[in-house]
Amino acid sequence: METLTREFTDSDAPEENILTGENLSARAECSASGTITTAARPEFHIVDESSANWFLRKLAGIESEKARVRAQAAQIVAELDADAQRLRNLYEAEAREWAREELEKKGNRRKSLTLLQGTLAFRSVPAGLRVDDAAAALNHAATIGAVKVDEAAYREAAIEAQKTTGELLPGVVVVPERESFAIRFGKGDSSAEI
Repeated sequence: METLTREFTDSDAPEENILTGENLSARAECSASGTITTAARPEFHIVDESSANWFLRKLAGIESEKARVRAQAAQIVAELDADAQRLRNLYEAEAREWAREELEKKGNRRKSLTLLQGTLAFRSVPAGLRVDDAAAALNHAATIGAVKVDEAAYREAAIEAQKTTGELLPGVVVVPERESFAIRFGKGDSSAEI
């Protein structure tokens, strides 16, 4: 019985690593029993322009593949986000009302309803101030000689002004107390709150 052992190489490996008639005889020996045994493949090293180009081609191919996979993943995530938004538009109001009714049936002792697939949660959000018109806020900040002019600093100044003088600074609106609704999935997973 004849046994044949062959060595195959990458089609894009440097040319000196491709088995040809010339280097095959140097790398393989045929025994009397008909078995072809091959010598160990020599280690690859960058020794010339051809081998350096092979190395760079392989890296460029990997980078290209990574970019393709990222683009596909981004497209898939965008499609899933669109599906989730469509479901929210269709059913979130119904889920909110159903959860509110279920919590009322249980005596309103809790603000969240935990189900097998996730949690429907309510939260009271206290009244506060929000910068509604950034241009008016920045103009007012500049007229009073503010050094640091950004939305967070202006909001803090507006809160302080409202506490001390009751004045509402330009560009700021009062946000009334409200109840928010969130859908949560497991620990550390994504949640959406409105």
